[in-house]
Amino acid sequence: MLKTGRWMIALGLTAAIFAPSTAAQEASTLDVAGKVSAELSGGRGGAMAITDITKSDGGLVLRFERSMRGNTMGVTMTLSLDGETLNVSQDVGDRTMSGTGEKRM
Repeated sequence: MLKTGRWMIALGLTAAIFAPSTAAQEASTLDVAGKVSAELSGGRGGAMAITDITKSDGGLVLRFERSMRGNTMGVTMTLSLDGETLNVSQDVGDRTMSGTGEKRM
């Protein structure tokens, strides 16, 4: 199961409309009275609290909205732990980005 803590995540952007690049964000996960909460900061769009979180196969699925180029889009980010590495997959519209995260102290 994903542990409480801070993670620096890097997502590779490889969609046809983007030049290959990396977007870095910090994800913080907390256990508040048995309920998981999360916050994303950095990257495009600034810091935001994530409230739509479900547990799935030992990981977390975060659902939120981001404004991109004047349009609001739904985002689904899946976080799963593999040893000390956080695997990250993010779906925005018909684009999927994947990457990894490192635990921060």
